Amino acid sequence: VETQKHELTASVIFIINRKRTERGLPPVTDGVHVMSEFVDGFLPFSALHTCDGDGQKRSFEDFVRAFHRPPETVEHMGSVFEIRGMMDVLAAARLLADTDVLGGSFNNAGCVLQDAKVAVTVKIDPGFCFNFGGVENK
Repeated sequence: VETQKHELTASVIFIINRKRTERGLPPVTDGVHVMSEFVDGFLPFSALHTCDGDGQKRSFEDFVRAFHRPPETVEHMGSVFEIRGMMDVLAAARLLADTDVLGGSFNNAGCVLQDAKVAVTVKIDPGFCFNFGGVENK
């Protein structure tokens, strides 16, 4: 019921039902909403840069490859933001056996920038959670 009150969700359902009506199909009335939320202002780590480490500007991915750790700050539109919550996300991923926590292209996690020059870490794709027996987790 709460999902139906969300403006964006209601708009998407309206569009889906309009297309279904055009095709002679009945409208969607029930659905499943599992572990999902719209995150306004989300930026994937793949879209961000940093000057941590040696002061050289690098993409998030290049920084991780060079220093074997995530950076402590990210840059966006000329401003520097302190990353908060990264270790929390990584620890939770370890406990849940998420072997693709940041994603190979750094699109499975990112952050939301706040006014106080803080970048709050957000995990958006838990697709490899509970991979306790996978070869990636050995």
